Amino acid sequence: MEAKIEKTNELSKLLSVKTQMSDDLFHLFSKFGIGHLLSRLSLEKQAL
Repeated sequence: MEAKIEKTNELSKLLSVKTQMSDDLFHLFSKFGIGHLLSRLSLEKQAL
């Protein structure tokens, strides 16, 4: 049972780090207007 708890804790830590990185990237995108630049250069991801 302990092994499963340890794996869950590791997964939780990993997801927490990824969420923080994602939040930081979105903050940088909005701070520097990167999304707007990508849109003007037609480099943004296109919706299907």
